[in-house]
Amino acid sequence: MQQTFWQSARIGLFASLFLAITLTFGRTIVLTKPATARTDKSTIELPETVSLTGWQATGSKIIPNAGLKEPSSIPNRQYRYIKDGIPLEITMRYFSDSNGDVKPILQTFTPLLKSKSQLDLGIRQKDKVGFYGVFVEQQQAHLTSCINGRGDSTFTALQFQHNRNVNDLLSERPLLWLVGLSDIRDNRCLLVHLQMPLQNRSPEQAYQLLEQAWTEWHHSWQPRFQRS
Repeated sequence: MQQTFWQSARIGLFASLFLAITLTFGRTIVLTKPATARTDKSTIELPETVSLTGWQATGSKIIPNAGLKEPSSIPNRQYRYIKDGIPLEITMRYFSDSNGDVKPILQTFTPLLKSKSQLDLGIRQKDKVGFYGVFVEQQQAHLTSCINGRGDSTFTALQFQHNRNVNDLLSERPLLWLVGLSDIRDNRCLLVHLQMPLQNRSPEQAYQLLEQAWTEWHHSWQPRFQRS
């Protein structure tokens, strides 16, 4: 009986010692690891051409970052498509450290919305895609969302932070953070904004076209964004 007690005590002592050494080692690495080694500050490339099923690409262009409080570290890009005479624009903006609140950013870079104190939009959710906002302004239908590094897309800051709590803290990131290879949260946001003219269609008909394009776009870009 006494021997069993000392065996248990010895195992507990070794476990405590191992934990102390591990924490000390991890802390040492965190304090000495160069900042350039952090993995989550890596960016994603936006190519000149991106295919979209059923749509013909008509060109793309780099767009400026002027007016944004969270400037991008890479050139942002706008892609143009056409199908059955319907033009479609998709704008991509990358943020390396975002709070995930799409609406104020949207109003900053969309000239039609800068002077509007209230933006009448609807927030929708699609299974295996996430949240996105839709609205109509001056006969243009819009859809916008934030692609996250982990988890579904989001539109509000609350949705974005929920993703961070659920998907980042329960992933390998805390371990990478412990050894100085990553921030504990992945605050990157790949902001996507789609728009097309109504052209005698109802807003709901236009939203359906935008949602179809957005679903394919999300499924194509989210895995790339997660790996970057």
